[in-house]
Amino acid sequence: MVQEKVVMMVAMKKTSYNPREDFRESMEQIIVSNRIEETKDLRRLLNYYITMNSDEFRCIILEVFHQVCTDLFVRF
Repeated sequence: MVQEKVVMMVAMKKTSYNPREDFRESMEQIIVSNRIEETKDLRRLLNYYITMNSDEFRCIILEVFHQVCTDLFVRF
């Protein structure tokens, strides 16, 4: 039996003076609190961030997502 992880996320409009840090904190919190580890679930989370935010933040989102995943999952 295959179990699928259901993660509930709520989008909210927010003004930020440091969007990079805000995205980082949000992504880390969602990944850790929901124990997201599977590639497909991480990809779904990334798609959510890209879809729910303005195109002007796309590059920041991609960079931050890469950094968060590297910090959380890459073991040296």
